[in-house]
Amino acid sequence: MARYEALIKEITTLLEEGVSLLEEETESAKKSGKIIGPNIDFLSAKYEKWYTLAHRMIKQTIPERLSEFEAQYNCNKPGEAITCMNYSIRQYIQGCFSSRVNDSKPAFDHCNIFYTRFQTQIGILLGAKAVLESRLSDIAGVIESEMFSDELEAASELVDKGYYRAAGALAGVTLERTLKRIASERAIVINSKKPTLADYNDALKSGNILDTPKWRFIQHLGDIRNLCDHLKEREPTKEEINALIDGVKKVTKTYP
Repeated sequence: MARYEALIKEITTLLEEGVSLLEEETESAKKSGKIIGPNIDFLSAKYEKWYTLAHRMIKQTIPERLSEFEAQYNCNKPGEAITCMNYSIRQYIQGCFSSRVNDSKPAFDHCNIFYTRFQTQIGILLGAKAVLESRLSDIAGVIESEMFSDELEAASELVDKGYYRAAGALAGVTLERTLKRIASERAIVINSKKPTLADYNDALKSGNILDTPKWRFIQHLGDIRNLCDHLKEREPTKEEINALIDGVKKVTKTYP
């Protein structure tokens, strides 16, 4: 997970640098009114560094998009005439441009093509970030699932030893964490600074993530959990705690 988090941080920095560089160059070109932007030397040094790092990131993350990424930088074959179809970022930062034969005016908008190609590269890099975030989420989900499974096994062991309240409290914590995860993944807003299991359950129902039968089932599990947390209530039975543990297993494995 640490590796993926580091890569996401690196790719976020590259995206920010790319957008900043693109905006700076295109704005300068607009102000100058020139065919080629006025900061070519500056652009070349900064862009080449950016391209090298971004190229490595694309190669590691989504190699199937690498050729497309490279084509934005250089798609002109040696000796081939420059056209709007093959004009590349490399030619732009080298100060190359194409003019019309009859009046020497620009044959096309070189700055606009540079902008479009650079924007495409940034878009590909953004896709790489999405892939990394998805992988990180998958890993986190697996780890969380294993953790929940371990907690429920521990709860079952507590039941075998006669510690019913402790077992129910532990299973209840697992249930609350599961609902919190579901709410986070589905972008459900919880209107409470310190949300409870009931808050998560109600919010998921209001957000149409849980239907009424599932909501009632979780509500029932919450009632058993509350019985374990409140010492003034009667003692929970072994059957109730086993039902709670089995119910939490069902929620963690089959609910959204």
